[in-house]
Amino acid sequence: MPVDVARLNRDLKILMATFGANNVTWNISPTKGGFIVIKHFPLPPNIRPPVTGLKIIVPASLYQKTGSGFVFYKDIFVDPGLQVRYPDGSWGPIPRHHDAPLMERDDGWRYLCAYPDSVVDERTTILDLVRFVQVWFKNCLALNS
Repeated sequence: MPVDVARLNRDLKILMATFGANNVTWNISPTKGGFIVIKHFPLPPNIRPPVTGLKIIVPASLYQKTGSGFVFYKDIFVDPGLQVRYPDGSWGPIPRHHDAPLMERDDGWRYLCAYPDSVVDERTTILDLVRFVQVWFKNCLALNS
């Protein structure tokens, strides 16, 4: 089943309104999926640098109905080299930040192994994923200790 283009277009409009049209790019096929990139994605003060690129993979069946809701975005990539401030004040690698899977090759992105737990319904948008990522970065040490 192909991407629900109407809901995808809604998501793209939301991202452009939130982050600016010049900061959102994409390459998506309605039958094969693709990706969305948010440039200059703001990070909380416990992460450096203060902004990153955020690449979100668009599955080929985005927003198609499943038994428990809808297919949603799940694979997230960020810039390599992000660091988190540890409780002792030192900076080090963030948890769950991995080399990209083979499908992405070495294109300057790092896979972030973090997934939202919420059920995806008719009201869910890409902003739910964006908020999840921002909160995950803010709390990444506590979540992974």
